[in-house]
Amino acid sequence: MPRAGPEAWARWAMWGRASTASGHAPGTARALRLAQTHTVVCERCGDLVPLQKARTAARRAGRPSISPADGCYGCGKHGRKARRAERQGRMALAILAGSRVLLETPPTPAARVELWMLPRSSAEAHARRVLARYQPKRLGQWLTHACCCRAACLPLPSAPSPP
Repeated sequence: MPRAGPEAWARWAMWGRASTASGHAPGTARALRLAQTHTVVCERCGDLVPLQKARTAARRAGRPSISPADGCYGCGKHGRKARRAERQGRMALAILAGSRVLLETPPTPAARVELWMLPRSSAEAHARRVLARYQPKRLGQWLTHACCCRAACLPLPSAPSPP
């Protein structure tokens, strides 16, 4: 089979597939960035856990499902209190800002399974609980910030003028 040359590369660039290396197409990069925003709740301690860490822990243990503490920094034997508070605070603030999403824990560590996102109100409530537990000062900063509530950022509707 002949290898692709400069002509094929130019044709691929027109289609948006300029990279010839595996895993570097723009669509692949977007999907990988999106996967890094998925978060689940540790069923043992209630901390936020990156879904990819939970999947990796389950696969390494050879289990067909994700266990309650898989990937949890706090439930692990190497967790440090100061770093745990920092990580939980960053993830909670990212959920409140909308750059991370909170999901139900999937039944399997396999990729390409259907994921269920928690409602925004539930995700924000859990993120606030995590912030209150680990970084109460940052919670106060977030709650007093005008953009924490989307309704506060929108102009108030004007009352209709009387006829």
